[in-house]
Amino acid sequence: MNYPEWLKRKGLEYRDGVIYFADQNTLYLAKNYGTPIYVVNEQMIRERYRSLKEMLNHEYKKNQIHYAVKANSNLSYLKILDSEGASFDCTSMGEVYTCLKAGISSDKIIYTGNMFTDIDFKFAVKNDVLVNLDSISQLNRLVRIHESLGNEKSTISFRINPEFGAGHHKHTIT
Repeated sequence: MNYPEWLKRKGLEYRDGVIYFADQNTLYLAKNYGTPIYVVNEQMIRERYRSLKEMLNHEYKKNQIHYAVKANSNLSYLKILDSEGASFDCTSMGEVYTCLKAGISSDKIIYTGNMFTDIDFKFAVKNDVLVNLDSISQLNRLVRIHESLGNEKSTISFRINPEFGAGHHKHTIT
């Protein structure tokens, strides 16, 4: 039989008139869980993460993979990556909250934003999340909030604009 190109992928099979994904009968899944349904192949996620990590370890002895939570914030997905050793890059308070709800340790989360509110900073400080700043004004605001909450110490990261790269204005070059 001539199968469509998309069906020739690892983890997909066509048996007895039914598509199987990760050895799961998709008709059974649709009937029992409804549609649309979002199904992931845990083994494939793990294999791809391990493959990337192995490649990085071969080239760079010190490396850390930070998964961009905005790509997929499903709790199960995040838990799988956490169990593999990933860290997490969040761009909103909601993404940080989702990671914490998934049981991810705050020391594996970096919160990168460019329009932080005082509420964002308070949330990050209270949850001991690393904040990635991109301006002195953000640093000053974070220090003020940090002190107002009575925290003794925090770790921060600072993004520096080397003034070359892509962007439509010198202030937005990345």
